[in-house]
Amino acid sequence: MKSKTCIAMALVIGMWAGHAHADEDVLDATSDMRFEEGLSALRTGKYEQARASFLQVLAVTPRKATVLWNLALAERNSGHYVEALGHLRAYFANPNADLNKNRELKQDVYRELLQATGHLKVLADGGTEIVVDGDVKGKTPLADVVDVKPGTYRVTAGSRNADVTVMAGEIKEVNLASLTPVQPVVLPPPKEAKESYWTGKHIAGVTAGGLAVVAAGVGVGFLAVRSGHVADERSVASDSNACATTTSSACMQYHDARSSAKTAAIVSGVSFGVAAALGVTAGILLWPKHKERARVIPTGQGILVEGVF
Repeated sequence: MKSKTCIAMALVIGMWAGHAHADEDVLDATSDMRFEEGLSALRTGKYEQARASFLQVLAVTPRKATVLWNLALAERNSGHYVEALGHLRAYFANPNADLNKNRELKQDVYRELLQATGHLKVLADGGTEIVVDGDVKGKTPLADVVDVKPGTYRVTAGSRNADVTVMAGEIKEVNLASLTPVQPVVLPPPKEAKESYWTGKHIAGVTAGGLAVVAAGVGVGFLAVRSGHVADERSVASDSNACATTTSSACMQYHDARSSAKTAAIVSGVSFGVAAALGVTAGILLWPKHKERARVIPTGQGILVEGVF
């Protein structure tokens, strides 16, 4: 492998003594000055400066073979290997290039650039646009491989893509014609969360129902107590002389039975009332939700049926 210094010296001394008008293209005064500046920078190892000068000239005369060659060398010496290889390929394809002069030097530079870069051979359906990491490279079939820096790239052809890693000096074939097209990912609709039956509302309803049963039981119990007192009252009342004297024990027993019967009746009634209220509350809390009934709505073109079925 020749050093950068040897290549630059070979360029200036061995190849391009008559550079200014070697091609059929003629440089204007400004471009010729930029070209001379590029050669001077290349001689002194200022490769980035030389590259900038040659790029300015190339923008004006894109078919200038001498510009392509010197630009490729400046880029090679400044580490822009992919760009250098592209411009060197353009130089070899230029009809004005002198391929016989310093052939060995050109071949050495070309081989060096090939070994410093990676190369993607992309296969896809005809007429498909090829994109490498967002950079459009043309439509298939591509005339040549795609030169890249060593690394990993996303190669896209229409709806197909692949991630490819290529090493320095490697030619990696990417066959996108045989891959399955990328399908959009469709996520299933989220499942509706089922409400647990035992919510606070339902617990309160069950509690109210239980208390209603207890209250009803208390009412039944006091109703039985009332019946007992009523029986005692009637038993005493059967004696016509029981209350002949209001202070007699029989009369006092009669009034006690009568009073106890009334108290038991009141407690029983209140208990039944509380049981009824708690029962209604439990029913409201535990009653299932009604679905909206279907409605038939006449329209201009027929009928519309809406609701839950």
